[in-house]
Amino acid sequence: MNISRTAVALALALAAGLGSTQAAAQTRTLDISFNNLYSSAESGSDQNSSFTVQLAPQAYLRALSWTADLTAYEPSWLSEIALALTNSAGEGVLISPADGYNLAGQQVVSGSLDLVNNGLSFRLLADGQLQLSFVDTVDDLAGLPDGRWNSGTLHISYSAPVPEPAAALMLLVGAAGLAGLGWRQRQQAAAVAH
Repeated sequence: MNISRTAVALALALAAGLGSTQAAAQTRTLDISFNNLYSSAESGSDQNSSFTVQLAPQAYLRALSWTADLTAYEPSWLSEIALALTNSAGEGVLISPADGYNLAGQQVVSGSLDLVNNGLSFRLLADGQLQLSFVDTVDDLAGLPDGRWNSGTLHISYSAPVPEPAAALMLLVGAAGLAGLGWRQRQQAAAVAH
């Protein structure tokens, strides 16, 4: 009877340790400022300005907000200037900060996007790299920039798994307890058999 209570208690401790490890996540933010970047062609082109930002491994992107001073060169439109945010496998989201501005010229725009509630959230891979590529959705000026990001700030909200030392210790203690329980039961069974 005591053995079964001990086994249940150890199993519950092990389950609690697993639950807290999976649920543990820390919300973080990152501000990225930029200026004088060009959008020249569609996504994937080497002509576009791009760079990589190091975040946490397995980071989960939750929300974005931005302010940008953009210029679209005739015949391109401001609404065609876009930013692709992707993980190392190319999964991610494409945002058009000046969506609705179907004209050339210069404009300061701001906005936000809740990635989670819009079904657009994504996770980075184990390398934790977020790739930003400044693109143009319609390449109107082949070989030349269609638009320019004069300046801007991108605010990223993401969550990253945080290993909890207490949860890891609970897992270890629970596993050791279950192993010890199995040994004890084998010893008792051997003693009864003699």
